[in-house]
Amino acid sequence: YTNEAAVMSAPMIAWVPVVNRAYRFLTSFSLESHPSINIPSVEIHDVETAPEKRARTLKHLLKANHVNFSILFHDLQFDNHMAHILCSSYLLGANEDQLSHIYTEMSKTLEEWTDSPAEITDQDWRQFLGDRRYQRAYVDFFEDELALKHDYDWKIVVKEFFFEGENPLINCVISGLGHPLIQLGYAFEFNSKEIAMEALGLAATCYNHLHKYSDDPSYTKPSENSTTSIFEVLRRIGADKRLDGIFKDKNGSNSSYLFEHHESLVLEHWNSWAIEDPIKQFEESQKAAAALLVATVADGAEDFDFFLVHILTSSHAVRILLPFVPKKFHVGVVRQWFLLAIAVYIGQLRPQIDWAPVEKASVGDKGWKYVAHKAVTGPHAADAHYVKALRAMKEAASTWGDADGQYVSAAVRFADDFNGWHGFGPETILPRGVCENPSRRVLYHATETIRERPKSKYTKSTLSSNPQPPSYNSTLLPKPAPSIPKTTMPSPSSKYDTSIVGPLKLITFFSTGKSLDISESGPGKARASYVAKRHTFGGPSVTLHAGNSKTGPIIGCVELHSWGADQVCLGGPGTKNLAWIEVSRSSIWTHSEYSFNFKCGPNQELTTFIWQRVKTRTFRPMGDMELVAAARPDEVLAEYASSGMMSASQAVVKVRGELGPELDRMVLLTILALHFSAKKRSRTAAAGAGAGAAGGGGC
Repeated sequence: YTNEAAVMSAPMIAWVPVVNRAYRFLTSFSLESHPSINIPSVEIHDVETAPEKRARTLKHLLKANHVNFSILFHDLQFDNHMAHILCSSYLLGANEDQLSHIYTEMSKTLEEWTDSPAEITDQDWRQFLGDRRYQRAYVDFFEDELALKHDYDWKIVVKEFFFEGENPLINCVISGLGHPLIQLGYAFEFNSKEIAMEALGLAATCYNHLHKYSDDPSYTKPSENSTTSIFEVLRRIGADKRLDGIFKDKNGSNSSYLFEHHESLVLEHWNSWAIEDPIKQFEESQKAAAALLVATVADGAEDFDFFLVHILTSSHAVRILLPFVPKKFHVGVVRQWFLLAIAVYIGQLRPQIDWAPVEKASVGDKGWKYVAHKAVTGPHAADAHYVKALRAMKEAASTWGDADGQYVSAAVRFADDFNGWHGFGPETILPRGVCENPSRRVLYHATETIRERPKSKYTKSTLSSNPQPPSYNSTLLPKPAPSIPKTTMPSPSSKYDTSIVGPLKLITFFSTGKSLDISESGPGKARASYVAKRHTFGGPSVTLHAGNSKTGPIIGCVELHSWGADQVCLGGPGTKNLAWIEVSRSSIWTHSEYSFNFKCGPNQELTTFIWQRVKTRTFRPMGDMELVAAARPDEVLAEYASSGMMSASQAVVKVRGELGPELDRMVLLTILALHFSAKKRSRTAAAGAGAGAAGGGGC
């Protein structure tokens, strides 16, 4: 032993805690070591073979839902919860009449199946992952696999697609707010091939970027500040000043912005939860899930959060699935759930967890029997999320025990105090049945229109490589005088009804083959103020010419792209320092919202503008649209209206009078980009449908 050895040993010893911590972190959920969460299965209810009338009723209703109603509806934005509420109500004691009533009520908001653009095959099934238009095609594909390859053994189909191969679907079951995970849980609990096929369809159509955090091990890193307590991680998130001010309002769409612009913060907290005792920590995670729903609501309040309830119901799904999932995925599925929980918790403004109001709640002789009765006979018996939440807490108490009474106290408080869902942000309108909040009465019927305006949605532009939430120039568009009444637009296709306040210009589009005559003075070639010319080869895709001739001076261009955002610019090919501006689709799954950034106003401030759909037409290329500024979404700046599709021979654009010439031209150029892009999608869809029919009839 020498002095040199002694000197060398000091830094080596200093590394020991770091190495040990990294080793514990990596081995805690390494697929090689396969740490597992071995808990007993819940009771399996095989209603397919059960002789009782109540079970037979459930079987028939589940099959009717599977045959009649799509798994996604309402512009492909919402999930069919019929199986969730029927199964949960059945487990809580609902009789056959109550089950039938639930089916009738839920059916009022759902939509029938519609054909997909093309069929899905075993050669291209991964190619269309994440495209919700293919929901019918995916369910048909998985059912063909079930019948033709696996002799109607749905568990083999689930095993093949969820758990086998590269990037298995199990690694993205938290997409779509965890609904693929939830659906899969009910499939196993009720041994239902119909629900299983729906779960596969949801996993395929809701597939998104979240898969990479499980598929790519580089996102899993040892933390310098690890803890085994999930409540400690949530406390740290609540106290993290770096997250202050990211969002002004609660909103379900906040998580998309969070991952795009603050991914490192999310992953820092995600990786700080070190799973060393999987069973004990999963038990704690279930208590945390209940706390996030019930213990974040102040004493005497009733503002239970619609998005936080999904943390509870998806945790419940994990509990159902663990006995059936291969062990190598156990910890990974729980970590997936926690990633979803973190994103939703931050997006809903990190409410503080406080058990005191729950503990003070007067339970008395109210127990689980009372909770179950309230769920199936109370005023919210047709609210799927309400019923599912109560059932989830009841099952958690059954799994882990409830010696301190926290689960039953939380369930009783929730059952009694619930009076509608909150947490949507100030301007989100949802379908009846998805949410009924008596204090807001933002109810939607299936035949009515939808208008969604998330306030915290920003998109990239070629003008800014580091986009920030837009600052809106208040001098650009002066606020209207209070004496001017604001009217709604009951008929978007009307030339006279409008949401625009104050003077406006009426601009009419007339289709002339590959060109559009654009007039402020009515129909007729001689009256055209502009001509938009479509180019097949060479140069920009569309040029906007001043005057009534295609040879007039070019004042703007549109570039259409097969992949990525379309672009527009002021000026023509010969203009110096030509700046192309992206028109980016902001709505993830549909063509209902587009954004662009434009410098305008006296100070030339970069402002985000949004074209958003007024009237939803799920499978049409484009419906009627309105333009707003992201910072002031209540003030309509322009409207597009037609008698039908965007490709109609005549359409009207109404533009607020004081926008200014440059913004006027941007309105025209961006609506031209949407117009010609919609026509292109229409032709592509028609060609795809024709190819599908030629190959065997399509969907």
